[in-house]
Amino acid sequence: MATLKEIYAQLDVLVTELEDIVENDASSNKASDIQKDVLDHIETAVSNLDGIIDDENAGVYEDDGGSEFLEDFEDSW
Repeated sequence: MATLKEIYAQLDVLVTELEDIVENDASSNKASDIQKDVLDHIETAVSNLDGIIDDENAGVYEDDGGSEFLEDFEDSW
């Protein structure tokens, strides 16, 4: 399974490629559609994922032994 950092890196590559298409495409309608329908959403996902990675690095998601939520979830699989 991919780590959050690996997913972040892959999304970052997609953002770079899509930005290049938007900036260099001769068809302004196509570039506008890509910007609106794809790039904006990916950039939002990258920003949210960046926040999750920052929280993870800060120890927000460390298991303190007090939550049974994940245990119940894992048991259901």
